[in-house]
Amino acid sequence: MAIPRHRTPEESSRLLRTWLVARLPEAREVEITDLASPQIGYSAETLLFDARWRDGDGPHHERLVARIRPSGYVFFPDVDLRLHHDVLAALADTDVPVPRPRWYQDAEGSPFGEPFFVMERIEGLVPPEHPAYTAGGWVAEASPDHQRRIFHGAVEALARLHRVDRHSLDLSFLPSVAGGDPGMTTELKLFEEYVGWVLDGQPDPLFDDTLDTLRNSVPKADRLCMNWGDPKFSNILYRGTRPVGLLDWELATVGPPENDLAFFLTYHNSITRALGHPDLPGFLGDDAAIALYEELSGHEIRHLDWYRLWHLLRLGVMSLRLTQLLVQSGRLPEGSPKAPHHVPRRLLQNALKRFR
Repeated sequence: MAIPRHRTPEESSRLLRTWLVARLPEAREVEITDLASPQIGYSAETLLFDARWRDGDGPHHERLVARIRPSGYVFFPDVDLRLHHDVLAALADTDVPVPRPRWYQDAEGSPFGEPFFVMERIEGLVPPEHPAYTAGGWVAEASPDHQRRIFHGAVEALARLHRVDRHSLDLSFLPSVAGGDPGMTTELKLFEEYVGWVLDGQPDPLFDDTLDTLRNSVPKADRLCMNWGDPKFSNILYRGTRPVGLLDWELATVGPPENDLAFFLTYHNSITRALGHPDLPGFLGDDAAIALYEELSGHEIRHLDWYRLWHLLRLGVMSLRLTQLLVQSGRLPEGSPKAPHHVPRRLLQNALKRFR
């Protein structure tokens, strides 16, 4: 699923070159080559390209990625690419594998008319979502031993992020931190605003009941740490079976470790259930994954049922927004039984009944 494009690759190359010439006044012979625009995601437009130039230090060749705020079809009411850039900058000197940011450009001075940032391009493979990595592609075709290592690598990367001392990072730009009270109560308040924006005044008893249930039972957190916010296989770049890049940090926050781990497991389980076939033979079940995380992080996971319900609510609301975008862009007829929000909504209904 992707944002409809309104520029040709040639136009994007020309605009990037003009911007880079202004950004690097000492540079000569500036070239943008091999530009590609993968059709992925609604949170930002992605451009992959090579940049070459010469300056007083000699020739330069960098493989880069530009992330541009979308106009028109938006998944969130205010896509904050500055936050994404600043998260990568904050993590750049840790052992968390993230792309290094190169430049940020606000809307004023942007050749695209929207804010964007440029980061290094890490070579690797991402587990696909279309078709899902459990149904086909390099992960499904790997041996069970390699699948086990792929899964283990994802959990280890999450534990590594959570081991980072958040107080050693400047995270004041994160909304939950700026408000002075990071944690799940704040996350619920921030998400309620998103729910209201998606529903646009339309009632939804399921979402309202779930929010009330969650608000009235927020678990006490044993510790708070840096949270990725969107930890899933399709946001991990692998080289072999080793994660070399964790991507998409627009939803980063500070919260309990359970917040990230529950999303990772819930999202993966929702994909397998949506497809209606068994999990990959080398992947760990939830209990084994939790035990592995606890071993790697030294943190005991608690109250996971609450966090699962929370993330099924998130998936339910965000998948409804995806349905809206697909209908608005003409890629899905209104009322289609294949709309992406149907399965997450059913999973949420069942989870709410069990939780009560």
